[in-house]
Amino acid sequence: LVALRQEEAKTGEPDENGFVRPGVEARQHAAMALSMLEKVQRTMPNEGYGLAANVYQWLGQHDEALATLERGIRADPNASELHDRYQDIYVEMGQTRALASAYRRFVRENPGQTILLWHQGRALVRMADDLRSKSSYASAQQAYGQARDCFATYVEAVPLHRNSANWWLAFCDLSMARMASQSGDVDTAKQR
Repeated sequence: LVALRQEEAKTGEPDENGFVRPGVEARQHAAMALSMLEKVQRTMPNEGYGLAANVYQWLGQHDEALATLERGIRADPNASELHDRYQDIYVEMGQTRALASAYRRFVRENPGQTILLWHQGRALVRMADDLRSKSSYASAQQAYGQARDCFATYVEAVPLHRNSANWWLAFCDLSMARMASQSGDVDTAKQR
């Protein structure tokens, strides 16, 4: 499939978005791969859902890749690679607010899965970074604060991860202090 798509990208005619649509043979290979990966998803969710998302991305079906990764995250919330891929796709699509909303939903629907708080914090940091890059400082400040809350709640539930959580807590504090300093609010910057 990958070799077919690479060849199609070299020789095919791109659409208005610069994407070369997959040909019949590539779609057939994709269907076969997805069928085989259904079995893998049951026994090895991280690998099965991750590879299926790859197939959808090669086909240019990013929404289906996200839906597949979401099913994988629900099947195995501890699969960090699935969370990373899920977040990367949202960021690549420029949809960091939708990413943060997706993790709010995950946490709300699965309150016993504390690992989702960790990934929600990371999603909020990614949204805050995006907002800051667009000079939306008040919204970014709020998102960093929400991310900080997620990491603080997570470390209370999983104290063994204190060192990693402390790094993210410090990152959020530093980001908020930097923005306060840049806007001339030295007192708030010092508090952070």
